[in-house]
Amino acid sequence: MNSFQEKFKLLYIPYLVIVLVFSSAYTFLHWLLFQHWNLFAIRPDIVDYLLPLCLAWVPIILVYNGRAKLIRYGGRYKDGFIFQLLVWVAVAVPTIFVQFYLAKSIGTFTKWDYLLSQLGTGYVQTANELFALTFSTLVLGALAMLVLLFFVTIDQWELARYRAGLQSGSEHELNFLFSFFTPKGKYFFTPVFLNLNILVFLAMCTAGLGFKHFGTAALVRWGGNIRSLTSAGEWWRLLTCTFLHGGVTHLVSNMISLVFIGSLIEPVLGRWKFFLAYLLTGIFASLNSIWQHDATVSIGASGAIFGLYGVFVALLLAKVFPKDFRKQFLRMTLIFVIYNLAMGVSGNIDNAAHIGGLVSGIVIGLMFAPALKRADHFQRYRSAGQVVQ
Repeated sequence: MNSFQEKFKLLYIPYLVIVLVFSSAYTFLHWLLFQHWNLFAIRPDIVDYLLPLCLAWVPIILVYNGRAKLIRYGGRYKDGFIFQLLVWVAVAVPTIFVQFYLAKSIGTFTKWDYLLSQLGTGYVQTANELFALTFSTLVLGALAMLVLLFFVTIDQWELARYRAGLQSGSEHELNFLFSFFTPKGKYFFTPVFLNLNILVFLAMCTAGLGFKHFGTAALVRWGGNIRSLTSAGEWWRLLTCTFLHGGVTHLVSNMISLVFIGSLIEPVLGRWKFFLAYLLTGIFASLNSIWQHDATVSIGASGAIFGLYGVFVALLLAKVFPKDFRKQFLRMTLIFVIYNLAMGVSGNIDNAAHIGGLVSGIVIGLMFAPALKRADHFQRYRSAGQVVQ
């Protein structure tokens, strides 16, 4: 295989697949969610420009992260990010023009067949002109990427490593980042809850509620916990509120804490005990909140997260973990809990939910501890070749 064929196969064909699939899929979802079903009220500039610009990076990183290190300019200089940046432009720009065409033509109608019925009118002539412009951006991008192949070379040493499945440091870093969001093995429900919280936040942003801060009325509509509604029969708010956050800072701080404590205790508890601990402590946190406050809107995963820290403290005190681990983490965990409870006294923080989650977590952890200690005892003897009845 000659050099151009290698470049065409490794670099150009993936670009064609990305631009065609991404632009088609994004446009279809745009029409389905925002035009046909009208699920969300969102500013047109966000869905037409901002989202395509941001989301186009996802398939590019996934596809080209391993291939970018093969690229050389002039035989020596290497910078795969430049190539990825050019691919991003060649994917994002046509996609944006497609959204412009959709907004100016199809977006004013409720059905595709209505547009087809207008063939031959001046309106469709204008739409066709927009379509021609959109198609031109796609063709120009494809030609520009094709010409670019003549200015890059493939590093044969890196190509051999790539085909052998050897990863670079950047790939390990990317895989490490993605691993936090990927359910697998003994780290399963932690990323599930992480992703659910993020998805709910993104849905609220997409609905036009803001980004830095959500209003109280919006949080109530989306399932916030408040005594007057929850005690009136809307008990589902005890759980839905644990997946709502007041803004991006609130979300990020809670998700970092969730990943940290989840990675520590889910492998010990197992999937389903961890699942129950998270949901039950979140519900008890919500119950304590409406018991203590009559008009406060309680939101956030912190009640359930405090519950997981309570489970952790109980397991440390019950000596489920090895001695050195207990000494290191018990002091750290107690300092974390006390500090955050103290911060809750002075700030606009629902300490009642934190305390409800923490106490219920300690109780649940003490209930789980005996079975976990027996399981650990059995594992130690089995690894030594002995059988315990």
